[in-house]
Amino acid sequence: MTFNSLFFQIILAGLALALIFLFIKPAMADIGELQGAIIEYQKGIDNIEKVNKQIDDYSKKITDMKTDDKNSLLKYMPNKVDDVGVARDIFNIAKSSNLEVDDIRFDPKGTKVDLFTPPSMAKHRTMPVPYKFTIKVRGSYNDIAGFMQNIEDSDYPLEVFGLKLVKEGDTTNTATTNILGADVEIITYSHS
Repeated sequence: MTFNSLFFQIILAGLALALIFLFIKPAMADIGELQGAIIEYQKGIDNIEKVNKQIDDYSKKITDMKTDDKNSLLKYMPNKVDDVGVARDIFNIAKSSNLEVDDIRFDPKGTKVDLFTPPSMAKHRTMPVPYKFTIKVRGSYNDIAGFMQNIEDSDYPLEVFGLKLVKEGDTTNTATTNILGADVEIITYSHS
């Protein structure tokens, strides 16, 4: 039998095709699957690095935070908002600022407040949950400014979200010309 014979060449070609289909093609498919798994693993590593960087940033913010602020946040940011208790405390802050309170209410529909959420946190609900309160008060400009300062100085996580000032009283009577009305939207937060 000679190696140049047509029959022998056909047998070698058949063996080559069998080798390709039985060994090389499955090996290439396995290599492709392995490369896909490597790419997926690399994406996972990249995501882990991003999350670790966020955790480091948050940890740095926490460690840079004043001790008094940390204690206040832990003490006063509740797991759940007590709407009656918060309304009472906002009322007391307004009264201590020499304001007349006309109305205070909790807005359960106002919990969908558009707050800035970093894009990295948009998919996850780890941000505090906002709750809106509206208070209508009357007093002098200085009293209203003092109320804003007292809200800021309180240990509660309160934020003035909106303020509308309206001049009230008789403009001809000097005793009432300095009276302003204010509609104040205040946001507070809870952990959940």
